[in-house]
Amino acid sequence: MKTTNGGANWTNINNNLPNIPANSIVLRNAAPAMIFVGTDIGPFQSVDDGATWVSFNTGFPTVQIYDLKYKQTPGILLAATHGRGCWTFDINSILGIDPYSVIPTDYNLGQNFPNPFNPSTNIKFGLPKSSDVKLKIYDILGNEVSTLINNRLNPGTFEVHWDASRFASGVYFYKLEADGFVQTKRMLLVK
Repeated sequence: MKTTNGGANWTNINNNLPNIPANSIVLRNAAPAMIFVGTDIGPFQSVDDGATWVSFNTGFPTVQIYDLKYKQTPGILLAATHGRGCWTFDINSILGIDPYSVIPTDYNLGQNFPNPFNPSTNIKFGLPKSSDVKLKIYDILGNEVSTLINNRLNPGTFEVHWDASRFASGVYFYKLEADGFVQTKRMLLVK
């Protein structure tokens, strides 16, 4: 359940969660906002304020989770389990951020690939030092349609996946902002 008015009213947000106990809950406020729930059969996440839930237990045993904690830097989720020890999850991998070992000498934003694309594409960028990073998608009219990253990241080269299956064909722009660096590039979704 969630409340937006100090507990006066509550709304059910367990639409497609299994009918099992939820033992712990963690909210990640940075965009994209996420809710993580530790249940008797493993972890679940929601990226739409609890409207839908998905299990993210690849490599994780089917076991009861007693407690979850989120550590913003370096972006990990910790899970304490019943009888199977403690586990960590890299939130960047859940977000689709794949860090590479190469640390660039300056900020850069690569051209998405493939381009044109249908329905998904990858965006690569580099950070020479730890930075507060925003990576956003805009439509042809300049309206923000998606926030891919709004978080502090360590130095490195990253690749972010964007699934545009719910968007119409057309020209879109992606914009990277990091420590005073700002760059925008164009991409084409063709369905």
